[in-house]
Amino acid sequence: MGDWENPYRTLDKEYEVRQLQVFHNMMKKGYIYRQNKPVHWSPSSRTALAEAELEYHDDHQSKSVYVKLSVINSTLNSQEGLKDNLYILIWTTTPWTLPANQAVAINPNIEYSIVCPNNDTLMTQNNYIIATKRLDQLIGTTYIHPISEKQCKIIDASHITEESGTGLVHIAPGHGMEDYEACKKFDIPTFCPVDEFGIFTSEVGESTFEGKLVLTDGTLAVIEYLKKRNSLIKEENFKHKYPYDWRTKKPIILRATPQWFANVEAIKQQAIKLLEDVKMVPKSARYRSLYHEVNGGVPIPVFYESETDVPLLTDSSVEHINEIFKKHGSDGWWELDDQELLAPEYKNNGKTYRKGNDTMDVWFDSGVSWNFILEQTKKKDFKAIADLYLEGSDQHRGWFQFSLLTSVAVNDKAPYSTLITHGFVMGEQDQKMSKSLGNVINPSTIIKGGKNEPAYGVNVLRL
Repeated sequence: MGDWENPYRTLDKEYEVRQLQVFHNMMKKGYIYRQNKPVHWSPSSRTALAEAELEYHDDHQSKSVYVKLSVINSTLNSQEGLKDNLYILIWTTTPWTLPANQAVAINPNIEYSIVCPNNDTLMTQNNYIIATKRLDQLIGTTYIHPISEKQCKIIDASHITEESGTGLVHIAPGHGMEDYEACKKFDIPTFCPVDEFGIFTSEVGESTFEGKLVLTDGTLAVIEYLKKRNSLIKEENFKHKYPYDWRTKKPIILRATPQWFANVEAIKQQAIKLLEDVKMVPKSARYRSLYHEVNGGVPIPVFYESETDVPLLTDSSVEHINEIFKKHGSDGWWELDDQELLAPEYKNNGKTYRKGNDTMDVWFDSGVSWNFILEQTKKKDFKAIADLYLEGSDQHRGWFQFSLLTSVAVNDKAPYSTLITHGFVMGEQDQKMSKSLGNVINPSTIIKGGKNEPAYGVNVLRL
């Protein structure tokens, strides 16, 4: 079942060298890129998280708000007297993202109406645009930002639905992937006034927000601000499904930050096709989702120009770092100075560089273990590198997936021919045993007994 005389360890120097080689191969194929876009961010551990590192809690409580935004330059054929009293009505469960609002989005396939509460006359009452009737001229309408009072526009986005809210969606590209993609089409900049601790920075533009945690006091400060300016229509608690950090068990946020990504969209279909030939036990495991973007521990071997922050990541620079890894392992990146780490051709080119502090995702670390096996077995003509991968069901989005994606990217082949997914030992509250939950029974206690526990022996533990 295993070659115990020649194990691989991700902390070994030889393993790190091979990992960097995989990264280099993916870089040469154009899969590695850097972008300032939203990622799952854990304020409690101050790091970006992959989808596989999230836990979703069904009972999360958020403050949801309905907010009115004043329309100042409408493309609608307005009724006389309507122009000065027309508002967009939006709904959000993340009031703390309103300072980062850059647009409001509608779906051109949804019908919208102008409504007046209390059946009063349009001449004297506020009028709100909501989803009920077709208003084709709505796209391009200008409104006043709820915090900064700058002028923003309504844009079209196909992901908007009528299932919740008003059909007009507050868009903050610094705090949501769909928002980011919607704004990218219109060259709307990404704005994120939140730091790695989940705290509003001075960029937020309102002194009463600055320094506050966005998920707690920051949310309350934004709501209070809206109340004072008569922009808040309704506030209520909202129970919904929300992502948490699997290590700290605390809620995460979406936050734009410059990150390195492996864009494997180009190999996704090939990966799915190769999975058809992989035997999966149990068979139901085949239908788990394929996450197709990962961020990256082993350091990412990139330098940045000191003046421009432009990244330096070339064949020669990575090859030079790989030679250093052969001597020092990844510790060399942290222990040697920048000049020692720079490839010779960049030391006297009139520019100064600083090394980056980003590291590859731990799933990338373990996901390239096939490379070590390939080297040990000296396989050349093969259908799959390993006969069997065995792990828990959570690894379909972790080790299993990252192994598949990196192997397909480099070898155009699956790293395994069979996947076996085992279950979990459950605690007395019907939750899987986990050190972070504190519900683990020490195996030695089962075998040898404890202070108030009898000894059951090895066979009971095996059962």
